[in-house]
Amino acid sequence: MEYNLFSSASIPRRFVAYILDVVPLLLIVVLFSKKILHISVLDPSLMKTNPEQYYAIQQTVRFTVFGGWILVSFLLECSTWQGTWGKKIMGIKVVDGYGEHITMVQSLQRNGIKIVSMLLFGIGFFWIVFNRNRSGWYDIVAKTKVVREENR
Repeated sequence: MEYNLFSSASIPRRFVAYILDVVPLLLIVVLFSKKILHISVLDPSLMKTNPEQYYAIQQTVRFTVFGGWILVSFLLECSTWQGTWGKKIMGIKVVDGYGEHITMVQSLQRNGIKIVSMLLFGIGFFWIVFNRNRSGWYDIVAKTKVVREENR
């Protein structure tokens, strides 16, 4: 069974799934920074007193959250969940061209290309908007698709 355009997950559904994935990771990084490293990533006074350090900390938080999201995505997309907890909550999943589970290699390709996409100013993510199949670069390379679960 090959997927078709009608089974594609909508862009808003995918976006909300991403937010549901990233917010818990962000909270973990912020709490870890505060409790273990004794760095307040939300301290506005640091921006005034040492803007270079403030922006370096912000960049570190962004890269750490993105890296965590990539790792979680890699592990969960090729699992029986077929996606992250955000995708699960939103009733969408990642499948191969026949609607089946993706392999670990496909998950590695998919998430590796997400890194490339981010380094290229997110163009590979925004490709979803312009592609009639709602496929990002990572979906095209890995031959995967994000679809709605049948019962949703």
